[in-house]
Amino acid sequence: MQPGETTSNVAGVCPVVGRAKTACAAFVLVACGCAETTIRGPTPVQPTNLEVASESIDVDCVGSRVELACTVRTRTRIENPGDQIDGVDIELEASRASEMRVAVDGANKVDRLLGGKVKTHLAVPPMGHRTVTMKADVTLRAYGYAWSDAPLVTRHRWLGEDPWEATARMRVCPGSGHWGHARPSSIHVVIPHRWTFESDGTWNPTVDRGMTSEGRSCSHLRWHPKQRDVPIYHGGPVLGAGATLGEGFLGRLGYEAGISDWLVVSALVDSDLDESVVIASVVEAATPYFLFVPSVGAGVGVPIRVQPDTAAGVRGQLTVTWGVGASLSVDYYPSDDDWQTTLMAQIGL
Repeated sequence: MQPGETTSNVAGVCPVVGRAKTACAAFVLVACGCAETTIRGPTPVQPTNLEVASESIDVDCVGSRVELACTVRTRTRIENPGDQIDGVDIELEASRASEMRVAVDGANKVDRLLGGKVKTHLAVPPMGHRTVTMKADVTLRAYGYAWSDAPLVTRHRWLGEDPWEATARMRVCPGSGHWGHARPSSIHVVIPHRWTFESDGTWNPTVDRGMTSEGRSCSHLRWHPKQRDVPIYHGGPVLGAGATLGEGFLGRLGYEAGISDWLVVSALVDSDLDESVVIASVVEAATPYFLFVPSVGAGVGVPIRVQPDTAAGVRGQLTVTWGVGASLSVDYYPSDDDWQTTLMAQIGL
């Protein structure tokens, strides 16, 4: 940390857990106002004759398909056109930031931090200036529809990739309020690989894969993960425990992936941890989760019994998932005219 800076850990008012985009999560996001991260430059609490001579806001994000790690830097030069010292209380905002650093001409001027806002007193000498800087680290998560989830995301809240178009959002605002005069602010955004960018207003491309805009109004920034040419999406491991009718306990370990947004492909190993081992591949067509209606999948597959003997069969499978799921599978082995019905509770990571 450089001299004159202060570091504060800013806890999110309503952090979002996992990939949950359920009705409850949507209500919480809307109710607490944290659906969109807000960055705001120095804003005077009361009217002042001080002027904003220049202001720049830089947003640089990197990340995965579903999450962006963004570093936001603001730099504001505030001038005093009068012949007497002038002071004003100012606020800077970086809502939901994990870390926030503020410096005023190298001197520690931060007084209070509340809900992602720093409030301090700024004194500018006659015909002089002060430079206020802020650095904030913010994590943005891309969300799709607030009331619904794709089947793969419903089954794998933590690791599943969302095949639906998702959006990460940030509102960036120059210092507003009662400045004596404020020149246009410059906003520069570096666009990460595998993402597209859009915003309101007029933006011009830059040589560093970025876009820049000028003005004094807030800009609503939106990033979208690029859709894949081959629609295959990572799901995650699946764990299950249940019983085969007439035979007793059966455990399950497997992996699921998605093809497009409605097909789920799985590779499974079912075993009683003693004498029975079955390896199966299953393809299911599944409905999305909507409100409080669970995702329902139905499909067919090929079970291969490894122990106690070797036989291949046909599997029909029905899966109901709402976070934790239930699976009903019926296997038929024509070589020995054997039917096996298994009911299992399972969860995907």
